[in-house]
Amino acid sequence: VRLMRSLELFSLIPKFGLDSVDDSLPEVDEGDPDTKPSAPEYKITDSAEELLSADKELPLYCLFDGGFVFSRGEALLSTDKKEDALKILSSDCKKYFHDIKSVYEALPECPEIKDSEFDTLLAGYLLNPNGKDSSLERLSEEYSVKYGESVEERAAALFYLTEELSRRLNTAGMMPLLKNIEI
Repeated sequence: VRLMRSLELFSLIPKFGLDSVDDSLPEVDEGDPDTKPSAPEYKITDSAEELLSADKELPLYCLFDGGFVFSRGEALLSTDKKEDALKILSSDCKKYFHDIKSVYEALPECPEIKDSEFDTLLAGYLLNPNGKDSSLERLSEEYSVKYGESVEERAAALFYLTEELSRRLNTAGMMPLLKNIEI
């Protein structure tokens, strides 16, 4: 299976204008633990409007696990309302996901989501294609990110995983693969 995945990956490299992708993962600089980004202290909101009223430069984080969880700055919204989700996803800001495919499955009427920057599920798969799954919980465990059952803990896990996996993809030279092929 690994050989087939490698062959598939390497056959796509020239089609997307990439020079190469190193199949081995380089050593990743763990960085200074005191300089790691800190997740905001979330304030739960009940409205899409309040979430969207945050600074327009702030990115939006989104995951779907039976309901939508959106965070932006300090605002956090957990909702089952499709109209709220569609309004939020159509906003003009960078968007970071865990499993964007599940969002499209939950919202078949959703047009293409613009400004999609990153998906932790896809990044986790690219970094470890032999991993047993790329769930938020398992990725949190693999990359030593705190994960919990509360909506705040899951939102924080997505925030930290986005930073960690982005750094690792950049170090491995695989960010163009994620951005140009996968997202």
